[in-house]
Order: sequence, then structure tokens, then C-alpha cells
Amino acid sequence: MALAAAALAAAFVPAASAQTLGQLTPLNCFSTAAVTGCTSQPGLNGAGGLSDNVTVSPDGRSVYAVMSLSTVVQFAVQPDGSLAYVTCIGDATLGGSNPCPVAATGIKQGNGGTGGVVVSPDGAHVYVAGYDSNTVAVFRRDTGGATLGHLTSEGCLANSGVTTCDAVPGTTHGQAPGLGGPLRLAVSPDGANLYVPGINSKTVAVLKREVGGPAAGKLTSDGCLADSSVATCDAVSGSTHARAPALFVPDAIGVSPDGRTVYLTDAQAAIAVLARDVGGATPGRLVSDGCLADSAFGGTKCDAVAGSTLGRAPGIGNPQLPTVSPDGLHVYVGGQGQLAVFRRDGGGSTPGRLTSEGCLAAVGSAACDGAGGSTHGRSLGANSSGLAISADGASLYTADLSGSLIGVFRVDPTGALAFDGCLADTGTSTCDAVPGATHGQAPGILRPRSVSVAPNGSAVYAVSDVPGSAVAFARFVPAPPPPPLAAFAGVSLAKRTIRINSRGRGVLAIACPALAQGPCGGRAVIKSASKIALPAAQRKRIRRLARVSFSGVQAGATKNVRFRVSKRVRRLVFRKRKLKAVASLTAHDSRNASVTSRTRVTLRPKRRR
Repeated sequence: MALAAAALAAAFVPAASAQTLGQLTPLNCFSTAAVTGCTSQPGLNGAGGLSDNVTVSPDGRSVYAVMSLSTVVQFAVQPDGSLAYVTCIGDATLGGSNPCPVAATGIKQGNGGTGGVVVSPDGAHVYVAGYDSNTVAVFRRDTGGATLGHLTSEGCLANSGVTTCDAVPGTTHGQAPGLGGPLRLAVSPDGANLYVPGINSKTVAVLKREVGGPAAGKLTSDGCLADSSVATCDAVSGSTHARAPALFVPDAIGVSPDGRTVYLTDAQAAIAVLARDVGGATPGRLVSDGCLADSAFGGTKCDAVAGSTLGRAPGIGNPQLPTVSPDGLHVYVGGQGQLAVFRRDGGGSTPGRLTSEGCLAAVGSAACDGAGGSTHGRSLGANSSGLAISADGASLYTADLSGSLIGVFRVDPTGALAFDGCLADTGTSTCDAVPGATHGQAPGILRPRSVSVAPNGSAVYAVSDVPGSAVAFARFVPAPPPPPLAAFAGVSLAKRTIRINSRGRGVLAIACPALAQGPCGGRAVIKSASKIALPAAQRKRIRRLARVSFSGVQAGATKNVRFRVSKRVRRLVFRKRKLKAVASLTAHDSRNASVTSRTRVTLRPKRRR
């Protein structure tokens, strides 16, 4: 398998000199169906669902894919970022048609839909939304040893009135309001809450998560919010209840890195902004902080709402997947035909508030041509069913369902997006000659639904719904530049007492610093520390006692450099027996920048034994 991955990658790798940050190269691919270029494994069947989903564990060692035929597929991540198939889990209702060796309750997709999948921040649990079963399933994840990444069912929660999870084994069981048709889910950065939009119940469920102890990972209801038109959550127990605008068709959700804001897209042309309690009396509680409606299709529903965010914005006609940048200053919203950019208030009196920074529309659409802000125009990859941003904040990737391609976008420091190429499914020439660093074809991305980036930024993973596949791509990250060279500090003397023998010969122990670039060389001039009169001299003055040249002193080493003084100096040393002096050392390394240092030394006679 390693050879196959290497061969596949070699076929698409451009010259190393041409690679730039964020560029993608195919690594390997898996599919249950016969897909050219992909390895066949069970559990990857697709059914043209609302979305198949993929995620990477925080340790970067495991990838999990939820497929629309009610399976969870586990992969191990190899050192080069490629995938190795491990196993799969099928929903308990599949019975004899389960393609996987293990079954679990609460992951039923069906009806052309599939749920989301997330891994807790500590990597200890995986949560899967069961769209058709109206459930959220809990799995314990092995975080070390030979079974790293292995999942064990810990039960599930079902929507109110659904008995599927009432008697399941594990830490989690029972019912919770607001779980009607969960498509995707999000976990808070502190791991204390799971938020689940219910597309059929027009709600977002708030679930408490046990962070430690014997019941770690357990989920319990903490209330819900419903769309302004629905009374479902008016009287539920828990910290969160009542209503909020723009939750009519809630299908995707994201949490800001600071944990203070939850963003939820409404397929009816809007995005809801929900403030999250992070330090008050009701931690995890959600309250409405306003919404934005699409300029063309969203109507007036957000024009006069309460909260920091209100009004209209372009590019959210059918929004999906609100994705917050790692620095928390921008929010990107994918959708069918458009990709919107928002500036986010990271603090102050309106944390979480969104302001439009424009959008990109699919090729052939003029919807974003005149959009204000940093981003506008048209682009391949803008028709995004899946969206993910790299941890370095430099790249945004889209799963373009209708184009059967993975789009690559550069993110500049202002948050603006610029198209940087794409990869299309094998046999599709759309990306063969596009501008940007990434171009060409790759197997397994027919109708891609979801995309995820490895935590270290070295790989990107995608899943496609028909016929169903999981694909790995290498993401190019340039090697970090070497640290700046320390300035040359000059040489020093390892010994400050210099012995002069009867022939006037002495030794200087020259030490070259370890951080020098190459060997040290230069000269040393030794002068008397005070005015003296040499024999036969008429007056006292500072006298030069010796001049020494040296070279080839290796970095971090000391070299004994021999020199000779004049007869007059030799006699003076032997007469005084201790002559105070100053050694001026002017030296350089291979950079040839000279540095002078001065050291007090003592010249003493060396007696014969």
C-alpha cells in the first residue's frame, strides 16, 4: 500500500521548486466501489446524501468518515499523511446488511442524509450525529497503544419522544430536546459542550459533556434554542431555552476559538450569531446575538433583530459550514454557489459580531461581482459543500460538490481570499490549466461533500458521496527558515597569564566561540597596561609588547598560538617578574566582519626547571 501511495503521489507532484504553501498533492484513496486509483474497503458506500463528513483527531493520528449508508469508518494516519484503513462501524439497524464487523446504536443516516462527526479536544471521545435516527452517538476513543484511534460505543441521546437510546449500554442514554434531524455538530474548545443543530426540529440542542472522571465523555441535555417561529424550546429544562432568529433550517454550526460565539447557518439564506456563556453562572448557555440575512434572498428577517449583528450581507443565499479562522478574526461561510467572508469582532463590547467583507461566487454567477469588502468576484471552488481552514490560517479548502473538485484558496493577513488552484476528479479537465499552485486531477473526488485539515497542516482529507470514497492529500508547508545567525562575538583568551621563556617565546590560548560561522582568524596586539620605560628608553609611555597573527581556530575550539617578544621586552618581563598588560584581539569568522575585544593579561617569566 505504501508503494501504491508513493506511485500515486509521484504522478502528480510538481517540481519541488514550484511548490508553495498550501499546495495539494494526492496521496491515496479508498472506496468500497470500484474506483480507479482507489483501494477497495468496506463501509465507504455513499448514497447521494445531504452530506458525508470527515474529521481528524486532535493528535493527527486518526481520521473518521461518516458515510450516508450509516457507517463510521476509521483510518490511521501514516507518517507521510496518507491513510491506512482500519475498520468500520455500522448502525445497529442495518442488521445483516451491515458491511462492518461492529454495530452501534444511534448512527443511522438513511433517507439520503448523513450526520456530522467531531472529536473532543482531548481526543478521548468521538461524537456522531444520526440524521435519520434523530440521535447523537458517543464513542470512547483509545488515545494510545496498539489500538490508538479504536472506537467503543458509550451509548447515545435521542430527540424527545424517541426511545432509541433509552436503554442502550454506556455512559450516555435517554432523550434530549432539539435533536430532530441532526446534520452536523460542534464541540466547544473547552470540551464542556456539544452543540447540535436539528434541521427538522428547527432547533439547536445544547448538551453538557463530562470532561473528566469515570463518566468522561457523557452527554446530558442542557436545553435548546428554537427558531423564532417554533415553541419547542420555550419551556425545556436546562440553561438554554426560548427562541432565536435564523434557525428555520439550521444545517451547520461552528464555534469560535475563544469559545464565546456559536455561528449557525440557516439554509433559508441567513446566519445566526449566538453568544455563549464562558465564565458566568450558566456556562455553555446560548442566547441570540442577532443574525445576517442574504442581501438578495434573505428578506427582512434580520433587519431589526436584537443583538450585535443585524442586517444583510452578500454570499449567504444557501449557506453552509461557518468556519472561524484560527485567530478568531474572520468567519468563512460556504454554500451552494457562493463563499462569503466576514470580519469578526474578537473582543470589546461586541465580541462575535459579524461584518461582511464580501464574497466569491461560482463561475458564471455575478452575485459577488460588486460585493464590498476585501473579497469579491467569481472563482472555481466557490460552490462549497465542505469547508476547512488550516491551523496556520494561510489556506482555505472547499469541497465543491457540483464541480467534483477540491478548491484551494490563499488567505492573506486581512482575511481576504484568493483562488490558488484546484484538483478535479479523474477524467475531469476543469483544473488542468487553472492559475494557482494546485492543478490537475485526483481519484476519488466525484461529488466531494466534506474536507478537513490535519492539525499540523501537513495533509488534507476529503470524502465524496457517490459512489463513496475517502481521499488523502499532502499539503505543502515550507521548511521554517533557519534562525538568524548570532552576531560574531569575537575571540577570547582561555588563559590570562602568559609565560615568556628565556628565548622570549610565549603562547596565546585563542578561543573561537561555538556560534562562529567557520574558523576564526585575526591578530592580537599586547600593550603594557601602564606607562613604562624600556631599557635605554628616554621616557615612559605605553609600550607595544607583542603582535601576533592567528588563523584556523575552529568554532567552539581553543588553539595555542606561539609568538615571540623582543629582547627588550623579554628582559623587562624577567626583571619585573609580573608585567600587567592589555591584549587587543581583532578577529573575524567566515563572514569577515571583524570584532575587537580587550582582555587584561599578565606576562610572567617562565623559569627552567
